[in-house]
Amino acid sequence: MSTSSENPRAALTAYIQQNQASLYRLAFRYLGREADALDAVQEAIVRAFDKLHTLREPAYLRTWFTRILINECLAILRRRKRVQPDANVPNETLFTHDPDQADAWALNQAVDALPVKYRSVILLRYFEDMKIEEVAQTLHWNLNTTKSRLYKALALLKTSVGKEWE
Repeated sequence: MSTSSENPRAALTAYIQQNQASLYRLAFRYLGREADALDAVQEAIVRAFDKLHTLREPAYLRTWFTRILINECLAILRRRKRVQPDANVPNETLFTHDPDQADAWALNQAVDALPVKYRSVILLRYFEDMKIEEVAQTLHWNLNTTKSRLYKALALLKTSVGKEWE
């Protein structure tokens, strides 16, 4: 983005427009509800424009914005914990008898059940296709910490999903 050094607002706007589906998908993976995901993305956009002056290096726009979005998702999850779930609200995940979709459903359930620090590294690395270095930057973790949490998350998933298929 050559405009990023010239006009940070234009660069941020272009980034959001080009990646809106990916941003929504990441928020939805964290939150599991369409309305919450849309709220998180909208709040992240507002916060990003408000805090654009804190972006030190325009080359890191992606990781900077992703971190803002993750923080918004975590804030929604914290607020959600304070509210008791409504038993009358249907589960948004539809179960199917197709074996491939059932496997994907089991994997999604296993990822969703991971603690946040492990879920974050899995979502960014495999669902958002970030390099391990980008994941570390986005989460503000040391590279070795990121690697060890990724391996731990994969081991937890293997154990969890393995139980489902035994």
